Amino acid sequence: MQGKDAIFSLYAGLPRHAPGSSSSTQRAADIARPHLPARPMALDLGCGVGRSAETLSKTLSATVVGLDLYRPFLTEAGGRGLRVVEADMAAPPFAPSTF
Repeated sequence: MQGKDAIFSLYAGLPRHAPGSSSSTQRAADIARPHLPARPMALDLGCGVGRSAETLSKTLSATVVGLDLYRPFLTEAGGRGLRVVEADMAAPPFAPSTF
């Protein structure tokens, strides 16, 4: 197993696919809140199963799009009601300033 397949295999089955926690994401959102519009839009690059995106969506009442390369992670994130896009974070398919 090589490259990204090894990484996906390593993270498969874990509840979170990134450093941090829901509480650290919430704390960062609380710090950012005064500088955001009333209904912000956010893009979670490399979202994995969408734990951070889900926390941001709830904490900020934001529209959050999760972007990842790995379809099984996106399927799990989408199953919790998150908007997801299968794409490479090096070339997100969005116009500048969308988020």
